[in-house]
Parts: sequence; structure tokens; C-alpha cells
Amino acid sequence: SNKPIPGGMASGDLSGTYPCPVVAKIQGRNISSVAPKDGYALVWDSAANQWRPNYMNVLSVKSYGAKGDGTTDDTAAIQATINAAGVSPSTVFLPAGIYRITGNITGASNIRLMGVNRDKSIIRATANAQLDFSNRSNFSIEDLTFDTNHYIGWIEVAANSADVTNASLRHIKVIKGGGPGKPSYNIMFRCYGVYNMRNVTIDDAYCSYAYDTAATHGDNILIASFGTTPGDGYMEYVSITNCYLETAGRQNISVASVNSVRRPRHVTIDNCYLIDSALAGIDLEEADSVAISNCHFLRSGQYTGFCNGSTWKELNPGTGMQAGISEHGYYTRAVISNSIFENCFFGIDRKSTRLNSS
Repeated sequence: SNKPIPGGMASGDLSGTYPCPVVAKIQGRNISSVAPKDGYALVWDSAANQWRPNYMNVLSVKSYGAKGDGTTDDTAAIQATINAAGVSPSTVFLPAGIYRITGNITGASNIRLMGVNRDKSIIRATANAQLDFSNRSNFSIEDLTFDTNHYIGWIEVAANSADVTNASLRHIKVIKGGGPGKPSYNIMFRCYGVYNMRNVTIDDAYCSYAYDTAATHGDNILIASFGTTPGDGYMEYVSITNCYLETAGRQNISVASVNSVRRPRHVTIDNCYLIDSALAGIDLEEADSVAISNCHFLRSGQYTGFCNGSTWKELNPGTGMQAGISEHGYYTRAVISNSIFENCFFGIDRKSTRLNSS
């Protein structure tokens, strides 16, 4: 072709120079520099005033009436968005803001509940409330903060009427679970009876202030199986990585079952920082095939903030469990490697009658 090749600086929605300019804007509006992933499309983010990569089939809670102003009750709007997203695989998107809720939010299978990042998209309870994804599968919660604001509340995933598979929590913050007279957790995964829970991922989670004064609640993360017979379901293939967990009224992480028949198994805990727990940094109660590596335990079993100045040993003589890692029950098997225990009441407290760990 004899057509001339354009040269010079590009302008308008283009930047750089000809003959290979770069698309910098669409309709005069900036494009985010965030790298896209498979399945992403450019979606308009009004809060950031830019186009940003995100999954297709994105439903913004603001399109369903949420305000995110910290004052308006956004419970119904968030729930309506999730209900609409559950019809087909979709992303429920919370633009930057503080979303006040006054009751439980019920999740759906095959959705992503996500914000801009966990410091900008915040769900804050002003009454007892849970993010409840029980009996749901193939879901993720990402880039959000759930501030239970010292009410009774947590992220709850239970398998009690259906199997749960492929549940993911990434880049989240869960804080202030409970308060005086309001014992609580922060994150709970539990299976019951014949129902299985498999492929659970918790990555880059920050949890703090799981309250308890009665040794019955107060874990930042609870992984538990309540199966009691050989035909019951399993809790298995659980990964907890890159988490920062602090200020627990009981344990920072509990991996537990009610007996040795259906113990949680194939559990990986790696590269986690566990600080200030009244009892164990990690408590293993009837758990099988647990790998703990590259973790840092600080002041495990030493925290007294929820005990009126007393330690748990003084409140509950003979209970033990004040350690970086507490292993007890009828049968627990774990491998522990490359971990640091700093200013803990004990490093590793072994209470099992049939313990096989190294």
C-alpha cells in the first residue's frame, strides 16, 4: 500500500507515539493499570473513576440500592445483589465504601463476593450478623473487610444439609468478633453428619479480636468436623496460608473434631503469623495429616486481655493448651517444621494419648 504511515505523538484516548500508540482511555476516562486475568473484562468503577479489569457478569451492590456511606442500612441491597448473582456464575462487587448491615447475609454458590481491596470495601455490622455461606460451593470472598464491630458475628460456612466444595477466602480482613457478654469467632468452617467439606482455602487473611471469657468461643479461625460415625462426611484438603492472626480469646486457629472417627485431614498451615492468644496459637484436637510450616508464634498462651488480668491456667487449672501449638485428643498426627516460638507459655504442648507427630 502507498498509504503514508502516521507518525508523531498520539492524543485523545491514545497515548505514546505512532505507528504503535497505546489505548490509555475509553471515552475520555482512564483505564486502570491493574493487570487483567483470564476471564476478565473492563468494567466501569465509579468510585475510582476508571475502567478496571474484572470478571464478566459483575453486579454492583450499588445497582441494587446499596449506598456504602456507613449510615444507610445496606443489608437488603447486598442480599438482593447476591440473590441475583446466584442465578448464574457472577461477581458481586462492593465499590469502595462502608456498608452497614443489621442482620445476616446469606451467600450463594458459584459467586465471587469482592471489593476494591480490604482497606476500602468494608462491611460493618451494627447488630449481630454473619456472612453465611453454609451449604454453598464454588464461591470466593475477596478483597473485603468484615467488621463485626464487637457484635456476635463471623464468616460462617457449614456443611449441614449439603456437601461444600471449593470455598475460598482471599485478601480479607475479619475483625472485632464479639465483646463483653458476646462470645464470638471470626471465621468458621464446620461439617456435620454425612456431609463433606473439601477444598477450603484461606489465604492472606487478617483476623483480630475473637472474643471469649468462657473457653467456648474466641477462635480467629475454626476448622471443625462433627462427624461421629464411620459413614459420616470428612473435612479435608484445607489450606491456611499467609495469614496474620492476633488477639484471640481462645485459639488463633483450631483444627478440631468431636472424636477420632472423622477427624479433619490434609490440613496445611503455612507462613502464618500468630500473636497474642489466651490459649494456643494453633490447637489440634483429633486432627490427621496436618502440616504446619514457616509459622511464627508470639505470646501464645500469654494473652490476658479477655481474662480480667488472669491467665487461662489460673482460670482453668490443668487444662493446658497454653502453647504455640497444642496437640491433644485421642489421636492427632502432625508434622511441624521451620517455625519460631517466641515468648509463648509453652512451645509445643503434647496432650494426646495416641500422638504421632514430628
